[in-house]
Amino acid sequence: MGIKASARMAAWLIIVLGLTGCWDLKEPNELSFVMGSGWDAAEDGAIKVSVQIPVLKSSSSQSAGGGAPGKPYTVVTASGKNISDAALHIQEKLSRALFPGHRIALFISEEVAKRGFTKWLDELIRNPDSNTRVSIFVVKGVSAERFLGNEYAMERFSSLYATRTTKIAGFTENIFDLQKDKNNPSKCFLLPIITAISGPPENQLEFQDIAVFDQDGKLSYSLKREEASLALWITGKITHIPLTLRLPKEDGTISLDLQKIKRKIKVKTDGKQIKVSVKLTGTGLIRENNTKLYLLSPAVKDRVTGEMSDLIRKQAIEVIQTVQKKYKTDIFGIGNELAWKHPAKWQALRGSWPETFSQLDVSVDVKLKIDGVGQVGTGPQI
Repeated sequence: MGIKASARMAAWLIIVLGLTGCWDLKEPNELSFVMGSGWDAAEDGAIKVSVQIPVLKSSSSQSAGGGAPGKPYTVVTASGKNISDAALHIQEKLSRALFPGHRIALFISEEVAKRGFTKWLDELIRNPDSNTRVSIFVVKGVSAERFLGNEYAMERFSSLYATRTTKIAGFTENIFDLQKDKNNPSKCFLLPIITAISGPPENQLEFQDIAVFDQDGKLSYSLKREEASLALWITGKITHIPLTLRLPKEDGTISLDLQKIKRKIKVKTDGKQIKVSVKLTGTGLIRENNTKLYLLSPAVKDRVTGEMSDLIRKQAIEVIQTVQKKYKTDIFGIGNELAWKHPAKWQALRGSWPETFSQLDVSVDVKLKIDGVGQVGTGPQI
């Protein structure tokens, strides 16, 4: 290759490398990474926004006076007319640009949830730097700002603690899922409730309840413990569920870990009548047996499976009827099925759907399968 050809090649490489450069690249040390956000109510209909930002220095470093290590994060709060306005006022307090792309959780206070918060989601969805897979929670016991500022057992970041806790429990809801539920015909949706429990010796979190939102996007009521678990199964929001049941005529309990649970809802119309059937199925393992039943016997195992199925069926009916009669909120998506399968019928009923839903006759069928009973047939008391 001649000298002129080599020179042309070098010049071409310089031009190409220049064109592919990231001229607008921001260095990490120029950004304030938002790990979690919180929303509290402010005066005059405004919104108070808090952000949890990791501190970019060693969390083990101590002050010059030999004090205890500081928190690995800071919480900055400001109020505004909307989310963007509040974020602007937060930015005024920071020396680095806010970056929400790594946010993992959004926490809504009970008061904001009762007033309705869905209008504030627009900024999170519209902002190209935002992450629409952010997990969303209702916080109970403390304000969202206080929750972000507290440290909790096992995890120093409350945002990380909440997301890991609900992931293990099996129910997580992100902004994308919420928008989808909110835009469905039934419009009702569910969110996990994180209850903050103050120490000593350490602050802790508890996830046992779910928040139910009505068609207007306002917190209507909550379901607790077993009711919450069964409601999530019926709505198709979870894929596994642990159950502890006391069988009829048996002295003791059996714990069942269902890992493959499904639900199927069918809606049929017969003139003015609407018939709804719910089928729940699950496959799992016996985790504990405190009865005298010999579970290695196929006949006994089949009887236990049948009795458990019947117990769950009765409990599921109670949950459905409570939601129907007492609250009139279609969290199960029956209206969705009616709208998709019978659109003309739905158009006639959509304006009065909460009242129609409360009067529906819903049948439930439960089919369980026990794959394993453990290494022993009876409990240790035998």
